[in-house]
Amino acid sequence: MDKDYFEPRQKWIQLELFTPVKAVKNTPDCLKQRDFAANTLFSNAVSKVRQPIESFFNWLIEK
Repeated sequence: MDKDYFEPRQKWIQLELFTPVKAVKNTPDCLKQRDFAANTLFSNAVSKVRQPIESFFNWLIEK
């Protein structure tokens, strides 16, 4: 996510943007294992909301 782009817009139009969690390189295995369940649940929730929206826009593009 591009914070320089989204931070001013978030304050201006009260935008809240949620994106799936991405893996960070060189993260210790103990931290990966500790955060795995929470990151997976959050990413799944975001994907479930985004999927119908993306499908709608793909349908618009095809039409």
